[in-house]
Amino acid sequence: MLTRTRGTEQERRGPPPPPPHLSEGLVTATMGGSAATVQGIDEAQSLDTSTYSRTVLTVRVPQLGAAGSYTGVVRFEHPDGSTFVSSFNFDCYDAVSLSLAPSRATLEGKTELVVAQRSVTEAVLANFPPVATASDLSVAFGTEQCDGTTCGVNQVSSFLGGVRVQILVPPASSAQTVKLDIRFQGSEAAPSWGTPGVAYPRTTKSAQADFTFYVPSPEVLWTLFCLDCASDTSCLDSSLLCLDGASPAASRMAVNGLGRITVVIDNVPPVSFDNQAADGRTSAILPQSNVAVEFSQTGGQTYYGTVVRVLYSEATQSKFEVSMGGQAIVPGTYQTLITIQPDTQSSQVYQPSVFPTKFVDTDIALTCVDQSSSGCRGPDTGAPAFDVTVTNTPLTAESAAELLKWEFGGIPASAAFVSMGTGTTEQTATLTVSPPNCDTCSFTEGKASVALTVSYLADGSEIASTDFTFHRAPAVV
Repeated sequence: MLTRTRGTEQERRGPPPPPPHLSEGLVTATMGGSAATVQGIDEAQSLDTSTYSRTVLTVRVPQLGAAGSYTGVVRFEHPDGSTFVSSFNFDCYDAVSLSLAPSRATLEGKTELVVAQRSVTEAVLANFPPVATASDLSVAFGTEQCDGTTCGVNQVSSFLGGVRVQILVPPASSAQTVKLDIRFQGSEAAPSWGTPGVAYPRTTKSAQADFTFYVPSPEVLWTLFCLDCASDTSCLDSSLLCLDGASPAASRMAVNGLGRITVVIDNVPPVSFDNQAADGRTSAILPQSNVAVEFSQTGGQTYYGTVVRVLYSEATQSKFEVSMGGQAIVPGTYQTLITIQPDTQSSQVYQPSVFPTKFVDTDIALTCVDQSSSGCRGPDTGAPAFDVTVTNTPLTAESAAELLKWEFGGIPASAAFVSMGTGTTEQTATLTVSPPNCDTCSFTEGKASVALTVSYLADGSEIASTDFTFHRAPAVV
């Protein structure tokens, strides 16, 4: 309400006349003692005789020293000496800040943060009002307003001065960066100078951050090899074991071309397949798709595997079984390249990064001799020596010392020749291996599983390997 004065004499005669046209004088404003800028005057209301005492001004707030409550003053000085003054309360708050992690997702809406099997991003907003329920928030990814169907608030918790929000991420139709917009749409408490329960006009608290949808690169998640498959329908059983519960070998295959390697590839479209059309040697991939599996060495041989079974091929992930069809392979490590063409009528192909596959002689087996019911295991320090056997490897004390090297997870160890077998075991050598201390091993629940490997000293090529488990005694902390 503007109060009209003339000098020191208060206007007293009859109803007050409407104020003069505001453009005829000077309108100024201050907030907290700092000059504000009057950017506009609503003339329609100031000239309306039924509401002449209400004048709407647009005032640009000056920069204030800190968040808090301030007193604002509007003053109109007419050329005839009349002065109209009005004061009001005004709250100033710190700008809302938003941090987002992760700030990207695949086109399917997958992020690195998964809660209860759902991909989310976590937003932390500082200088934000307390949030009672998810309905107090409005969330949008670009033009997509979240309603809980494909995206929305999954979980929310308030802390002093802010709020933490887990947001379900929607899928996107293309690679793009959009604005993730979060707004408060609940009821704020009355200001310190206000009346409790009364609603006061408030600036909407909101924040935005960039969120990126991207096309992920194809990725090989894992490979496991079985010389003998668990069943006729899957080489690995439900526990990822081979025939008779044998452990599969990671990133390995047999030089005799037998057995199968199971490969799981992520971020690739589905392919067309028919397992019934495959006989264990021919491809299960139908002609409208193509999957090529190549094993190569620089300056050396190149071999090709065949996808003989497709365990599944879904929207973004496929699981294949690959066979070498019995072809003989030169031992060694090969770079493996898988090329997937979902539609042979299209030139679009998908290639995960190359990965190593080691072809080994599976007829040579390294086995720990279980003399104490402990098997291939021992303490992380001071482990006693134990016997091992190596099949199909004729040795002498001299050749064992000169030709072989032993390692536990890359840590050098020593071994002493004991004997060669006789009769049906005449090709089996027995040696005594002394384990090293496993000071640099990574332990989980007191155990560290490493590869016990015997290789040729000259070129480092592996002869055979088996798993060995170091155990660490519990410690008082």
